[in-house]
Amino acid sequence: MTLSTSQIQTDTWVKATWEEFAAAMDDPQYEKSRGYFDNGYMRIEMAPLGSRTCATKHTDFSSHQSLWDAS
Repeated sequence: MTLSTSQIQTDTWVKATWEEFAAAMDDPQYEKSRGYFDNGYMRIEMAPLGSRTCATKHTDFSSHQSLWDAS
């Protein structure tokens, strides 16, 4: 069975050969992902996208900084 990189489910384990895994990891659409291969299964984890994560981290940092300055 040959997997097309457009058919790969991400964030779950999928049955695949090493060659299919290597081809998927070479695909530019997975450039910012993490890939794992174990005993005939692969998993591609996509990085979180968007500014929401950054805003949350910035807010947390600002809260800690305010507490630090108050001491």
